[in-house]
Amino acid sequence: MNILIVDDEELMIRALCRHLKFESYKVFTANDTSRAKQMLSEESIDVLLTDMDLGEGSQHGRSLLEWTSTHSPTTKRILMSGLVYHAQQAPEAHHVLQKPFPITALKTFINSTSDIAA
Repeated sequence: MNILIVDDEELMIRALCRHLKFESYKVFTANDTSRAKQMLSEESIDVLLTDMDLGEGSQHGRSLLEWTSTHSPTTKRILMSGLVYHAQQAPEAHHVLQKPFPITALKTFINSTSDIAA
């Protein structure tokens, strides 16, 4: 399974990569929406895991979710945010994880993605 992690915090990317690679997932990373869109266009990404605030403005994670729902509709979309109210602002997300979250919550969702309609 191919997973794309998008976050402007390098420590978060490294921590998630370490856990997900240990589970034998193929992990791609991007720290902004431009690179993420390029990866989504070039690679077969099964799961997009993006932060809401990518340091480019508070809605850029959501705009990436919207873009992905149109340009890569079979990709499952997970939003990460430290703010609870973002869950209500992102209907394009299949799932929302509130930071900090246990890695088991992410793995459980990733493992269940085959049951989710795009």
